Amino acid sequence: MARMAVADLEAAVAVEPRRPQRPPEAYARSSNKTEPVVLATIPENHEMSELRQRLQTGSPPAATAVEEDSSPETSPTLTPTSIAETRREAAENSGLLSIVKAMSYSLLTFVKSTSSPRLTPEEDQELNKSRGFDKLNYEKVDDYPEGYPQLAAFANSCDTFANVRRFGRLSYRLLAHLQNDLIDMEKVLDKLDKKDAADNTMEKRLRGYENYNGWDDEQRKLVSKISTAYSQYADIVLKDAGLRALGKCPPRNAKALFTWVWDEKPLAIGAGKSDFIFYPDDLVSLAGQSQHDRPFENFIESFLDSYPLPWIKRFLQHDTETCRKTDDEYVHLYSVDKLKIAANILEVSVAVILLLIPVFLLFLVPMGKPMMATIASLFVLLFSVVVSSLTGAKVQEVFFGSAAYAAVITMFLGNLNSNSSSTGTS
Repeated sequence: MARMAVADLEAAVAVEPRRPQRPPEAYARSSNKTEPVVLATIPENHEMSELRQRLQTGSPPAATAVEEDSSPETSPTLTPTSIAETRREAAENSGLLSIVKAMSYSLLTFVKSTSSPRLTPEEDQELNKSRGFDKLNYEKVDDYPEGYPQLAAFANSCDTFANVRRFGRLSYRLLAHLQNDLIDMEKVLDKLDKKDAADNTMEKRLRGYENYNGWDDEQRKLVSKISTAYSQYADIVLKDAGLRALGKCPPRNAKALFTWVWDEKPLAIGAGKSDFIFYPDDLVSLAGQSQHDRPFENFIESFLDSYPLPWIKRFLQHDTETCRKTDDEYVHLYSVDKLKIAANILEVSVAVILLLIPVFLLFLVPMGKPMMATIASLFVLLFSVVVSSLTGAKVQEVFFGSAAYAAVITMFLGNLNSNSSSTGTS
């Protein structure tokens, strides 16, 4: 097979390559002779020329020194197989290079088509004006007059400051008065019903008869009075229940509102117009930000108040919103979306830590079986406490979560003990 391949290669090399014909323009038009003017000479391939000479003469190829200090032992020999491999590798490399070039060109074209040049502030302003964005009105606290207008604008600038008094004590005081009034009227109505039931004439009033001989409107007046008092009572009950459902204002929110009102003094503090800030236990959040609904968000905000790490605050702060709403350098507004992302990261970290710490302890620290059981029980208890206190989960949810966590720890202990016993047996 090798001889046949060499024979085929010799036949292919022996055939004289066909030279391309020159076009008519290659002849000199100004000359009467038809002798062509040679424009250029095509250099013959060095490798093919050397191969043809070697096959015709049967002599080994002469060593060509690529470098002056190269020795005959290190000079490569030119064979048909090496030529074919070299050409195949060059073709593969050229194909790969063409693919890389095509991908790079496509990516560069895509980036150029999608990227737009950075506009100057003047050009950006003109663009916003052409689109009508300049007509958008953003409320700024400092633009309003001091007093009730500025206080209202500040409370509306962020959900943290939107806190009001619930007047829970007054609400129950009104309910207590109305409740007693209704009790008294209820007693009077019961006595009147018993009196009508004992009278044959007035007994008809209990059945709905009216305007007959001997009838009076005493019962109707009493029922109307009861209706008015009960409407007031029910209205206060429902409104007080709605305010209580908003949840108690978190201590941090109450402190933030107190600090701003005390420093800025939008209302007359000496005249008692700002006394509502002195009742933090009676404040409710209009945004429903209860101290139990956002445990991780409240923890992050409280942590930054005590330890203001610049890189975390830069990530959470929304500089555009802050500049639009107030110029006060002591008012820090956090982006709701970024704060939620940070809270989610913290939640996942706590869950992963509660799951991996017992696994690492049981796997890496040598201990006896009683100690393993104690550690597993402690972490199951810790997991239940964390879930119930931080997530506000119901009892059945805490039970199911603790059962799943205990099942994972138990399965890990079983696998660990089985591996230990098999290792000891072997």
